[in-house]
Amino acid sequence: VIRASSQFQSFYWSANQVIGRPSVYPVYGNNPLAWQPLRIGGFEFLELEFATPLLIRSVCVFETYMPGPLVGISVRRNAGESWLSIWNGNADWTTEQSARMFCPPVSFDYTPYAQLRLDIDLREAVDSDQIDAASISGGARARVCVRG
Repeated sequence: VIRASSQFQSFYWSANQVIGRPSVYPVYGNNPLAWQPLRIGGFEFLELEFATPLLIRSVCVFETYMPGPLVGISVRRNAGESWLSIWNGNADWTTEQSARMFCPPVSFDYTPYAQLRLDIDLREAVDSDQIDAASISGGARARVCVRG
């Protein structure tokens, strides 16, 4: 975890709960082993770094409580660069009480990225979203056809 706008506590519900494989998903409910922002009523974010830069083809976010407020996904190579948006949407509050693995269609280029930013809109929230994990998939380098 590079940075989070807030976290409910310093251990339980902390941003560090997002590190690694999902530990709560597919179970739905308020769980201290997922990240929960401290407040509702505004915008929150979570910035993550992956060990190996990838040519990102997909991003999946594992939401385990009050899914739906994700409004943006951005990437960058390192901390000295600006964030590049690869997906934007609107908060989509679901009335279903179920966890979801959200994998929106992302735009991509032929640049390996190691950092990921998730933007969350909690302005309409009745309770805070919880994120258990985030994953990226792709290749380590571009593959180019050299023969027709």
